[in-house]
Amino acid sequence: MHNAIRVAALLSAIACPVLLAHASVETEGFVITSTYPPDHLFSEIGPPQMPDAHAAPGTAVFWDVTLNQTLLSSLPSSLVLNLPDHAPVTLSMDQAQARGLGAHVWGGRGGDCSAVFTAADGRLLGDISCINGPYTLRMTASDTRLSFFVYPPAPAGFDEDVAVLGAGTNLPAGECEPQQSPGGSPNLDVLILYNAAVRQEIVNEGLNPQLEMQAIMDSVEQAMINSRSADAQTPDVNLVHAQEIAYAATGSLDADLDYLRDPGAVPVALRDQYGADVVMLVRKDDWQGYCGKAYTPGYGGAPLPGSAFAPLAVGVTVRTCGFAKYPFHHEFAHILGANHSETASNPTPLRCWAYAHYRNSTKHGAARTLVSNREPCGTLCAEVLNYSNADISVDWFQTGVPEEAENARVIAEFSPAAAAYGDSIDQIFANGFDF
Repeated sequence: MHNAIRVAALLSAIACPVLLAHASVETEGFVITSTYPPDHLFSEIGPPQMPDAHAAPGTAVFWDVTLNQTLLSSLPSSLVLNLPDHAPVTLSMDQAQARGLGAHVWGGRGGDCSAVFTAADGRLLGDISCINGPYTLRMTASDTRLSFFVYPPAPAGFDEDVAVLGAGTNLPAGECEPQQSPGGSPNLDVLILYNAAVRQEIVNEGLNPQLEMQAIMDSVEQAMINSRSADAQTPDVNLVHAQEIAYAATGSLDADLDYLRDPGAVPVALRDQYGADVVMLVRKDDWQGYCGKAYTPGYGGAPLPGSAFAPLAVGVTVRTCGFAKYPFHHEFAHILGANHSETASNPTPLRCWAYAHYRNSTKHGAARTLVSNREPCGTLCAEVLNYSNADISVDWFQTGVPEEAENARVIAEFSPAAAAYGDSIDQIFANGFDF
């Protein structure tokens, strides 16, 4: 019943003019507001519009907006997220960094929402996660668009995205090497690779491929922050480098994984050059409906976390998935030992509680954490920007279950071992900010 009400409300919002608390001008079919206080993210919001040819898969509705760039570029301690279909929420800053002229990142949390914004080269990408669903913000030279997403059901078997080593693969079993990180959260250096097809698609949308890869990493960092607690010191993640490579990526996802760990191929050379702990490939097209694949330590013949698993710390994901908002975050977590929300997905996890979490509530609706299965959660199941943690709630949704569903804990426990997968280097521009 709740899902039906939500759909009806969404369709009603599209059909009628937006009602804005601070609207100063209203014309037929269009509302402009220019009186939002200076601490609000948007200074103008247009009417809701149906998806057009430029809309990403899963877009349910979008709005043309004017971004308060002065506010965001000042890296404030807090700001008001004034979404057109959601009550205003004050976000407190979690991460903020100036990255050169006109380039910066800002991320924060508050209420039932979190958000992260990455800007450079006169463009901006924003990832907004609320309990009612995900939004994206895209600012190009021609427009600034806020989009809300509702995804269709995933194809059958979509959760079979954890790679199994092929017959004849000879890797040492290794030993489980959990480590304590001195002085708080460890830091993981990540190399992101993409090909010409991805670059061309991004450029055609008026965006910058390097900016997009940095924005993905900033969003993963926000997810780690959102999931962090005293008992789960999730890692910080750093884009050590992003680069286009001459690789078609038109075959299977398993073929991509083989390529990423081939000692004679470009990715391994780049990984060594930049000292990356994890390597991720972003491709344009899915493979038979699948949006990504990665290895998980201790599963399918893979060694346990530690030096023996290091060559397998690779993953592949599509740029945009037709049934999920966060395929990159999903596959990245598998590499660190996270599992789906069904125990059958991995009967031998690193820890018996290393699973994702979802909840269906007749009163509130449905929600799930990153890495959670979509199918049992329902059609309108919002995926929040959190890894499961019983100590953290997003509004009504407790994101984990004690000793049953706590992916954040397993990520925290084994990320110090993952931080040793690559040799850290002290090199100018080895931080991904090469826009």
